[in-house]
Amino acid sequence: MPSDTLTKFANVLYNEATEEKKGIVQALQEERRKRLNEKDKELENKLKREVKKGIAGLEHQKQLSLARREIELHKALIKNRTRYFNTIFEAVVQNLRAFTQTPEYADYLKAEFSDVQGFFSQEGLTVCTAMEQDMDQVKASCPLSNVKFQCARQDLIGGFTLKNDALGYFADCTLASK
Repeated sequence: MPSDTLTKFANVLYNEATEEKKGIVQALQEERRKRLNEKDKELENKLKREVKKGIAGLEHQKQLSLARREIELHKALIKNRTRYFNTIFEAVVQNLRAFTQTPEYADYLKAEFSDVQGFFSQEGLTVCTAMEQDMDQVKASCPLSNVKFQCARQDLIGGFTLKNDALGYFADCTLASK
């Protein structure tokens, strides 16, 4: 019987050890699962941050690229507008230069002098500036008596300017200013 008691005692110890082992193994497995879940979440969060960072970088590059393209298009638009403006302006200047060679140009000059004559017919010297090629027509059309004529230093296209320092008046009747 003592051997039965020893066997029973050994079985009880074995069962307790087995139960304790199962508890320890279960606790270790639970701890392992917990740590793996924590690391998994940590890695998942890190991955999400890196993906967001990468997406933000790509978005930034896309915005920069779009901004550069928009600037290039804007520059091209300005260049085209400037080219068209210059083309149209040159055509207008050519038409105005052709107008200065017509008989209607003399009528234009007389009408312009008529509009400003009241301001400049008083005291003081009035200086009339015109293009050299227009000077004869300007002199013939000018009704003012107190006038000094001079050639323009810049291209007025046609027409004239009047300036009276004593009165403080200036009239720009040039085709360039129209």
